Amino acid sequence: MSKDGGLLANSHQNGDIDIWDTRAQAKKITLRTGEQIDPRRNAVAFSPDLRTLVKVGQTGEGIPSMELWDLGTGTRRAAATGRKGSGSYGLPKIVFGPNGGVLTGPDQGVIDLDTGLHIIEPNQNLPEMGAISKDRLVAAQPGILDTKVKLWDGNDMSRPPTDVGFGVKLDTSIAFSPNGRVLAVTDRHGQIRLWDVQARRTLGPPLTSFYSRSTDWSPIQVVAMAFDSVGTRIMATDDEGRLRTYLIDPAELKAALCAEVGPLSPTDWKSYIPPAVPYRRTC
Repeated sequence: MSKDGGLLANSHQNGDIDIWDTRAQAKKITLRTGEQIDPRRNAVAFSPDLRTLVKVGQTGEGIPSMELWDLGTGTRRAAATGRKGSGSYGLPKIVFGPNGGVLTGPDQGVIDLDTGLHIIEPNQNLPEMGAISKDRLVAAQPGILDTKVKLWDGNDMSRPPTDVGFGVKLDTSIAFSPNGRVLAVTDRHGQIRLWDVQARRTLGPPLTSFYSRSTDWSPIQVVAMAFDSVGTRIMATDDEGRLRTYLIDPAELKAALCAEVGPLSPTDWKSYIPPAVPYRRTC
């Protein structure tokens, strides 16, 4: 399913993939890939501009492979292969950059969506890529016991990575804001932690977790997280299927607070603000 819910991909045993327009309730096109889609070996995803279906998997020799299928013509526009032994173990994975121009696959390289050429070559020494910024800053996928995230300059992957420490055990959801200035990562307490990429420091306190279950033996986990298209909000879902939206833009947060509680009165100001600070209208 595409992110906007407008397109649905349905695969068949003979390798055909039907693309459905869910709003018109009609088949849009059929992609004849010639390869059966196996969830254990393959993954498919729609590009952000909905022009391309990306299919990743492995060749018979165990080499990671990626194909770009044009949703307008139904033809394979480009293909790329990685290196044997490179890539992550487990299920194949597709990650798009915020600008929609590049993506990462199981070959641990970065592919240009228009040409299918490697922008960053596969590298067996790299861990699984988790996110990539518009400026090609690459963040490794954190493991469930990691307390740090490794960041590479995608324009020169030969340079050593930078370690971003959060001081707590992290979870596996990670994302860059659309402008690439903020890195968000979840922790094992169900919180979302923000990192200021330019200032190289933690950005504010953690975004609070979902409400706890009636028993506290297990923390609530964030299972999916993403920035909105302009980077002023983060949407997250927990392992009980609930959705929460976090406002992270100061102006938008101020507007929401003013709409809910209104401005501080002079009396409230004296109660909460140091006497040396003169009163001013807050909303």
